Amino acid sequence: MAWFGQRVESEIMAQEVPRQLMQSGLPANSVNQSNQSLTCGGNPEEILYIPMHDGWLGVERDEQQIAATVRGEFFRRLGYWVAITKAEVATGAETVLVAGQPQAATE
Repeated sequence: MAWFGQRVESEIMAQEVPRQLMQSGLPANSVNQSNQSLTCGGNPEEILYIPMHDGWLGVERDEQQIAATVRGEFFRRLGYWVAITKAEVATGAETVLVAGQPQAATE
């Protein structure tokens, strides 16, 4: 189970999220991946996204779009809404960026 979870997380963070960010704002099939780069500002919205083990490095102006993409992909692949926190580089202080969706009450 741990292997499966880590594999899915890796695919989402290192493959699926960058693909979706590169395609945001472009007509279908218009992304030329040979000269697009998320870390060099080559995507259409110049989003800074550097995937890490279980998160990413970026700038605050991009965090809501990236978090929504990450959260949506986790839900699509696993059926769970994940909570996303961020840590300030200078202080290490953590804050909730996107809260997980609470489970519906059962009767």
